[in-house]
Amino acid sequence: MSEGLRDLLLRWGRASHVVKPISLPKSKAVEVATCIINGETLDPRPTEDLNRLNCLLFSCSKNNDFSQLTSTNWRNSPLALNGQQSLLTDITLLQRYLKELENRIRVRILRYLAIIYLDTFSADSQSTKHIANFLQRYADKMGPIWLSARNEHCIFSPAQTIPHLANLLATQVGPATLADTFSACGLHRSIAQSNVGLFAFEQAVRSITDNFKRLEGIHATRTIIALSVNKEGSLIFGGGSKVINILCNALLLPFSHASPSAEQRTEIEAFLLKHLKDPRLNAACWNGASYEAREVMLRWLTKQSLELFLEIVDNVVNTSEDAKRMWQNRKRLWRSYLSKGFIDQAWVVLGRDGEEYAKKISSQPGQSQLSYGRLFHSTDVVKHIALMMKIDSVIVVDWSHLGKCHIWPEKDPSAPAFYHISYSKIQLERGSEISFAHDVHGTWMKKVTTEIFRRTGRQAP
Repeated sequence: MSEGLRDLLLRWGRASHVVKPISLPKSKAVEVATCIINGETLDPRPTEDLNRLNCLLFSCSKNNDFSQLTSTNWRNSPLALNGQQSLLTDITLLQRYLKELENRIRVRILRYLAIIYLDTFSADSQSTKHIANFLQRYADKMGPIWLSARNEHCIFSPAQTIPHLANLLATQVGPATLADTFSACGLHRSIAQSNVGLFAFEQAVRSITDNFKRLEGIHATRTIIALSVNKEGSLIFGGGSKVINILCNALLLPFSHASPSAEQRTEIEAFLLKHLKDPRLNAACWNGASYEAREVMLRWLTKQSLELFLEIVDNVVNTSEDAKRMWQNRKRLWRSYLSKGFIDQAWVVLGRDGEEYAKKISSQPGQSQLSYGRLFHSTDVVKHIALMMKIDSVIVVDWSHLGKCHIWPEKDPSAPAFYHISYSKIQLERGSEISFAHDVHGTWMKKVTTEIFRRTGRQAP
């Protein structure tokens, strides 16, 4: 070693600043190529007319003569298996196609076939089983990600893959989306968008809730909610009726005869109202939900309307000591009817001050969106608030301040209709069969409870 080089190395070793190695950015081309080799990318859909190819493929399979198919036809053929003339519904034709395909094995053909397998998956389907057996034999030619999916996650074993994937989803450590959970296990991202992903989601949710019977703890609730949305925050699979049915059964049916914790109910309510809206106002959004699940949500919203009325009167309306004293008795009365399950429906109509207070509540983090009607005409459109209730066969409207409590038979055409966006004071009082004026001593309440009992047989203390 020369003196000059030795001196340079000694100077380097005594340098006060550490010289960091240069780190060159990764090549995008290398990253893309690596993904393609591993089978991590979803190959672009072909420009070829798949409807025409479907008819041609069906004809060739029926005649057991595939000589008309070009190399491009063969490359895109898996994507044309399911169409107007589907080979997936005729096992004989499917077997002929797969037998011929063995002589034309290509990576892209196999990956397209895997996509069709995932999208049309049904554990009991013969076509699913035949395609699975085919892919099972050739997974080593599809890239490491598909080989791992076969070996570690039974992806091409129809009887085993759904229980296996469902277990991955149900036992995740922290709440994560369907796609993120599968991706963390090294699975192809297309699985989360396929029939396989949907079946795994359903079985995972059933496992977490003991077949929709129990939902214990906030972690389980958050796991289900996280699995049901994609990274953009929308419901998976476009929020179709199947997803809505699974989701509502999981989050609501466990509470048909039990009560969730306050934290659970708040999160479930906020989530369902965000994605499915209020079923009282947007019934069509709940078409996929079971009747039993909707009944639980409606019961919660009935309580929400009553509690909203009580809270706003407490904080906005009552200013005098007499009003507060009178209000405490009324609060206990309607809560006693609610606690016994006697209030079948409830809807609150707010004046301007009440609406402003409701907006403040809704703006709080984690708070569900509140639904209510607006009072557009009254003797005091700013302060007045009305509570509408259906108790068995009667409609009851009670007011804040000193307004009367009005009662109609349910079938009375003059009785106000529930869940309108706006009301006038006249609409909420017109044609009532009987009304009771409030008084400081509370004698009106005895009259109201007696009248409700006489008409319905429901008696609150």
